[in-house]
Amino acid sequence: MVAENANESLTALRQQILLYDGLDSKSEAVKFALKTIDDVQKERVHMADKDVPRQPEREKTNGISEITIDNGKLEEVKVRKTNKDKVEKKNFGVLSFVFAFLRFLIAELPLVVLMSFAVAAHVGEYVYRVYLDPQIDLMEYTDHNKTVDRTYYQMNCDASDISTLDPQDLYIQSHFTTKDSVDHMLTHGMSVYKNILKKDTASKLREWILERNKSLNKGDEIDVIANENRWSFYIGANEDPIVTEAIKEVANHKIFLPAVEKIVGTNPAIIEMTAITSAYGAEDQFWHHDIVAEGSPAKYGRSFIPSYSLFMNLQDTTAAMGATEVCPGTYRCTNSDSDRTCREDGFQVSGDGVWEQGDAVFMNQQSFHRGAAHTDPNGPHRVLFIITFAPRPMDIKYETRLVGQGGSYSLKWDMWGHTLNDFRSSESRMVQPWTTLRSLGVYKPKEYQWGWDWITQQSMRLANGDIGYADESQFQAMVDNIRGFLPNIFNVEISRGMGYKEYFQSMTERFKDVLTKIALWASGVYVVISLFLSLLLHVVLSRNKHFGSPIKGAMRSIWRVAMLDAVVVCIGYLLICRTDNSDWAKAIRSKTLYSSAFLSVPQIIEEKPFAVLSRKDMLISDRLDFKNLGSLSDMLDFHGGNVMFRSIISGGSKIVQNLTPEEVEMLVEDVVDGLRREGTRLLLQNHNADWVELSVEDAKAYTKQYLFLETNNAVKAIHRESRYLESSFKYGLKYKGAMAQRYGPALVKNLTKSILDNAGVPYFDPYPLSGNSLNNPKSSSSAMKKEMPKPFGKPRFTLLYPHRSISLQRTTSSIPKKIQVGKGGMLKVGDIVEAKYQGAFNEFYKGQIVSVQEGSIVDVLYSDGEIDKGLDQSHVKAFVPYYEGESVEVKRSTDGAFLPAVVTGIISETAIYVRMNDNNKRRRVDHSNVRRVKQFKVGDPVFAPFNNSGEFFPAKIVKENADGTVNLLFDDGDKENNVEKRVLEAIEYI
Repeated sequence: MVAENANESLTALRQQILLYDGLDSKSEAVKFALKTIDDVQKERVHMADKDVPRQPEREKTNGISEITIDNGKLEEVKVRKTNKDKVEKKNFGVLSFVFAFLRFLIAELPLVVLMSFAVAAHVGEYVYRVYLDPQIDLMEYTDHNKTVDRTYYQMNCDASDISTLDPQDLYIQSHFTTKDSVDHMLTHGMSVYKNILKKDTASKLREWILERNKSLNKGDEIDVIANENRWSFYIGANEDPIVTEAIKEVANHKIFLPAVEKIVGTNPAIIEMTAITSAYGAEDQFWHHDIVAEGSPAKYGRSFIPSYSLFMNLQDTTAAMGATEVCPGTYRCTNSDSDRTCREDGFQVSGDGVWEQGDAVFMNQQSFHRGAAHTDPNGPHRVLFIITFAPRPMDIKYETRLVGQGGSYSLKWDMWGHTLNDFRSSESRMVQPWTTLRSLGVYKPKEYQWGWDWITQQSMRLANGDIGYADESQFQAMVDNIRGFLPNIFNVEISRGMGYKEYFQSMTERFKDVLTKIALWASGVYVVISLFLSLLLHVVLSRNKHFGSPIKGAMRSIWRVAMLDAVVVCIGYLLICRTDNSDWAKAIRSKTLYSSAFLSVPQIIEEKPFAVLSRKDMLISDRLDFKNLGSLSDMLDFHGGNVMFRSIISGGSKIVQNLTPEEVEMLVEDVVDGLRREGTRLLLQNHNADWVELSVEDAKAYTKQYLFLETNNAVKAIHRESRYLESSFKYGLKYKGAMAQRYGPALVKNLTKSILDNAGVPYFDPYPLSGNSLNNPKSSSSAMKKEMPKPFGKPRFTLLYPHRSISLQRTTSSIPKKIQVGKGGMLKVGDIVEAKYQGAFNEFYKGQIVSVQEGSIVDVLYSDGEIDKGLDQSHVKAFVPYYEGESVEVKRSTDGAFLPAVVTGIISETAIYVRMNDNNKRRRVDHSNVRRVKQFKVGDPVFAPFNNSGEFFPAKIVKENADGTVNLLFDDGDKENNVEKRVLEAIEYI
């Protein structure tokens, strides 16, 4: 029975060997195994016949019968077969790994990358649609902003506003303190610093720039004014070791660094870094400021950031080589007629000598300047290295300022978002990919500070149609450039009326749709192909026990791709959530980002007439009391009338503590009366940003307070800080809550009053609170009458002439001689004036000021009922009554023509007698039919339009013709004949 079972088992084993597809029946191993089975069977039969005692042949292992063969050959077959199985299994394992790796590399990874692009496109489209597009709307600077945001006034400069005519006055002296350097900048709007760069550094940097100029292509060059024979390009902080070294020398300069951080702010942002080269043949640029007045802190100090350029001279430069020409003192000017202002009195930094290598002009970008012509055929190229600084952005929740409009901002796109400290350590701080992330406003290390990022400044310029976004041709050029490198599948059709915002929205949607379709289509194709191939392989390799299930492998791959895609989608969702929860997004959703700092200021009906400002007026405002403005917060102190006031206060403070209360009152009265006789009023900027004159009592109270503040520096500093704190409660976005705005200023006022009272300094508040918020300190002079501060010691003098301005006599010697005021000063709404008709004709009519805009733009109602709107203050002066013997012109009733006449008598305030020149008849005329005309004669200097161009140039009258016209000789040698006198402008008439 045992033998039969053994034979059956061997027969079954033989059949399994023959039937197994993985074995070759012709192989030596199979032949040997089959022969061995046959031999064993024969031997078993032979043993059974002889009735040989049987050995144990079978053991039970896990319920399976196994055959124990004593034959060594069978054991050898098993070993060989096992080894072969191991080799084949290993080979199939390696093959499976290679196949899986290739599948991941060729199929799975690209699918995940495509999904990443699609998710990124969705995130980008969402961020643009929900945040960037609304942010651009918030950045638009509207006419309403221009009405409520004014911190200064429309100051149309002339040659008298130039602060100095001597280049040496612009140099920072070795004995200057940091405060001296700041005051120097506020006086001139520019300063020259010695040895900003070492000579060797300047020479090497110059050589590098000249070599770069040779390899510039059209895409590298930056357009500059008068571009021929001038070259300019962007410079990266790590573009060359010499650039890095030059930046370090600037950032570590022991005189310049503390000055720039006081002028601009600590660790200022860098918003420009470039070079400009001028070669022989370069022509004069026109006079210009780099930031236009209507988009600058000159008028809107809380709406636009101030910016300052450092022009570093890289070789000794003479006037003939084109040393930069400047117009000091013009940084407050808000007119665009810079050529007329600076043509005569602007000068080159080099003067008659040399602007030395390594020296630099640090200039407020609002100052008028220009690149001069290079006229020296033997002179080398003039090369400037330029870095522009600006205050860093504030906390995004409170930011109200934009970058100034009109600037070129020549900075490589990946340099944006960085500060001076970053540029100082550019080798470690400004490396990829971190510079790109910083530039886009995406990421910065926590210990670093943000500069102005590329997306933000580009959005600001786009919102206001600034340079690069100004007209349709620039829009079309941008679209053409984008189409040039993008595949057609991503481009969108330009529809009629489409602008930048609509185009960018369409582009983000296009990217989202196309990339999503590509990712989903590719994933679907991969699933179909994977399943098809897995089924095919399953059929082909189904008998190979080492190759696993192809279908399971395909499903694992699909599952892996799905999981990776899910991770990518989750990351995208988390990015959106993080964006939604950021302060930036919250500020946009609440529509406070870049909103006006003065929107929450209540509009109050002003009972006092608005003043027309002049250079000599002393201006009082709390709108610039803000630390983030740098030195700009002190700008009003350097207005002409404020300089005079501070000078007088400084002199008076030296004696005020030694006076009796009665003498103090006499001194204050002398100061106020003396200022007024000099044409200086104390003007307050009210809640509506208009300027009104303080009453006499309030002017005395204000003067008295500052006389005593000047005697105590500690209290003066506390008073200054309290002004900043009170202003932060009133204006801006930080304390915009109702409770803070209601009680914050009152708390500050009460605290300030207590401190000043304890120090013996009279308290005066030019901006009293309305209502009964806490204990509102009184602002009227009655508050000053409660208690006079006690005198310290005996007075040094006796006031013998109480109505004579003793303080003025003692202090006016220190007033700068360049401070002037036009003859039209001391005007306000309601005054009777004489106005230059339409500001363009040499005709002056009697009228009344009915409105004032921006402090100096007036509307005049003439006596005949016509209104002349938008006249500059220089075209208006107080009306001087007509007098007997005066030459005038009188309107003829028949045709309205004006004919010459002479005043023969005064009837009333509105009518006179005249004798006509043509018929010698005496007649009565109303003022509405009379005008004054400047009487020109040969030799008079005038401004005149050349060829009716509308632009005025200096000229001299060389001949008077019989028909009343004149012939002119312009200063540049051109001539023009038969010019009507009515279009001439007397240079010194107003």
